[in-house]
Amino acid sequence: MKENPHFRTDHKWFKENLPELLETYPGQYIAVIGGRIVAHDPDLGIVAKSAYTNHDERPIFMDRVEEPRVINLPSVFVD
Repeated sequence: MKENPHFRTDHKWFKENLPELLETYPGQYIAVIGGRIVAHDPDLGIVAKSAYTNHDERPIFMDRVEEPRVINLPSVFVD
């Protein structure tokens, strides 16, 4: 399956605007189309239903607005 360039652009917009999104939508899911938030709610199902009901023309970027998590995993180095 070929990646949708609009999806990539909206993902980039999400990452670049995360500090502002954290102030306005902390803990909520948002749907983004063309750098515009088209739905938001703490429930992903509600966001998806709203976004696809009103904007069914292409894949829609959705994610939860939260601080990025850093996970430290032990690794084994083999010589």
